[in-house]
Amino acid sequence: MEDIYVSSYHISIDKKKTLRYNQNIMASKTQVTEMRRKRKRTKLGKQRKRRIRSKGTTPKLLPTK
Repeated sequence: MEDIYVSSYHISIDKKKTLRYNQNIMASKTQVTEMRRKRKRTKLGKQRKRRIRSKGTTPKLLPTK
């Protein structure tokens, strides 16, 4: 009887894993590219701000247009 419980438990875990795996696959490629673009944008922004800050001038950021 123990074997049956153990196997059913394993099956439930496997089902959960496959569901999660399928959901990850379902995340569209466009979403991935969007995230990549966003990451790049923030990275560039941080670099720009750092450059301005390191100059040692009074305005810490570029004046907003």
